[in-house]
Amino acid sequence: KVMLPNITFLEVSGALGLGTVLLLVYFWRKDRQESQTDSPSQPRTMGARVLIGGGSGFIGTTLRKMLELRGYQVTLISRTPGKDKITWDELKKTGLPECYAVVGMQGANILNIFRRWTEGFKKEVWDSRVETTKTLAQAINESSTPPKVWVSFSGVGYYQPSYVYDYDEDSPGGDFDYISRLATAWEE
Repeated sequence: KVMLPNITFLEVSGALGLGTVLLLVYFWRKDRQESQTDSPSQPRTMGARVLIGGGSGFIGTTLRKMLELRGYQVTLISRTPGKDKITWDELKKTGLPECYAVVGMQGANILNIFRRWTEGFKKEVWDSRVETTKTLAQAINESSTPPKVWVSFSGVGYYQPSYVYDYDEDSPGGDFDYISRLATAWEE
């Protein structure tokens, strides 16, 4: 029997944001579908590796824990080496390790109250999102066994804030300030 951790959808969505909840639901449904076609005791993805860029932040830490509870082996892509980690430099040199899924939610914390929005900090924020996503895309494209799933987060800042306008995929945006241009470059 496949079960979600003992938390409600509302609790998770409030703490993590809808995008992360949808990602967790995807993995849960995938496990559930596969467990119905395979042995009922263990889904095929049990023990499969998921790489997470940005897995040490608030959302990434929670996602990692929830995936591990589901039986996935989680490896973080990080600036620093360590247990269950590969560095961005290792990823560039050796390529993508075999994995079931890649989740890209990496990026410097833009809400850091101790950092001023200098040109240097803006470059750090930009590179930590745009350049690392390019690195992931290249590693996936060059992999002889690409992952079955690739989820890449960007930002809602693509759309200009509005109290009256409802946005959809065809709405204009992405060019009104630094954050919107960052979101545009991040998704290209």
